[in-house]
Amino acid sequence: MLPVIEMFHSIQGEGDMQGVPSFFIRVSGCNLRCVFKNTICDTPFSSFKPEKGLYGSMEHLVMEFNKLRKQHPNTNHIVITGGEPMLYQDLLVEFLSQLDEEEYFHTTIETNGSLVITNDGLSEFVDLWSISPK
Repeated sequence: MLPVIEMFHSIQGEGDMQGVPSFFIRVSGCNLRCVFKNTICDTPFSSFKPEKGLYGSMEHLVMEFNKLRKQHPNTNHIVITGGEPMLYQDLLVEFLSQLDEEEYFHTTIETNGSLVITNDGLSEFVDLWSISPK
């Protein structure tokens, strides 16, 4: 199961999509253990001490996303962040492929850039790769 620990609507605060209303989907788990000036990762709850996902099944996750989507019908940008989303490439393809085919979503994946694409289908859904090397 895709370990989504947060899903919410907000405004993208950085990068090329700064200022754009967005759905944020945060996954738990990371392959790195970054330390900056004696502090750990900026999201330790999703990396150093990964939490269990909030949704028990892909169907539940899609259903909750669709509820959020109905609350913000004019938002068409999804940001998948973490932790490290690239740990879950097959599950991301499964999730993104289940979204309404009638709707277009501009999708950004925020990644640390340390993992290669192992599921060629993922690139079909991703419009922007936001890479933050550690």
